[in-house]
Amino acid sequence: MARVVNCSQELRSRARISAAAPLLILAGAGVMFAAPVQGFLLLFAGVALLAHQSRSRAVYISGIRGEEEVVRELSGLDDRFLVLNNYRIGRRGDIDHIVVGPKGIFVIETKNLRGTVSFRNGRFEYIKRGRRGGTYPGNASDPVAQVQRNAVRLRRLLTRRADGKLRIPYVRALVVFASETHISGEPPREVPVLRPWELGEYIMSQKDVLGWKRQHRIERLLLPPAPSSRHAGRCRGSLARASS
Repeated sequence: MARVVNCSQELRSRARISAAAPLLILAGAGVMFAAPVQGFLLLFAGVALLAHQSRSRAVYISGIRGEEEVVRELSGLDDRFLVLNNYRIGRRGDIDHIVVGPKGIFVIETKNLRGTVSFRNGRFEYIKRGRRGGTYPGNASDPVAQVQRNAVRLRRLLTRRADGKLRIPYVRALVVFASETHISGEPPREVPVLRPWELGEYIMSQKDVLGWKRQHRIERLLLPPAPSSRHAGRCRGSLARASS
């Protein structure tokens, strides 16, 4: 079984409903009789905030389910592989999954979009399926371009940390669409577009490029012994538990 490390719970944190909306609703109800205008405004603000948070929560929960599908499949790799989930890189954004093993380094972008994604003439399009069955253009960034950027960023990070003492191999970029997403068109050849259940077979079909010593050094570059952030500290602590 692969060594799995969860570096962040940010997606789950975003999926929680904050207390602000219920408090605004309670406050509005409490002052409604004494100050109807102010009470109505508080109630309106609370209901609007709650509706916005509920819509956002549905998106985050869908993302969590997609990532959980991928983690289950990656966990099936043997213990030569390290899987890092939600790895923070830079000040903004994170990488959904990083896999390090004898087959090399893989960066995986996971999407669980409700509807259909298509790749036509090099363009990415997303048609969202509504709860009542209707369809309309969805708002989603191109995951192929995103994962390619993350692969480049990760290799630069490792190269900088290696400081010329270790050659960093090419970082492979993969996109995974979870089960709620239908795929059409012709995905780009430079970045494989897979389903969660295809991941393990794809990774194991690649040639061995890393010996254990070199892989171990790369793992330590990903999780340095003196982290500059709490995030890296949690990753390192989780790695220690996963390795024990």
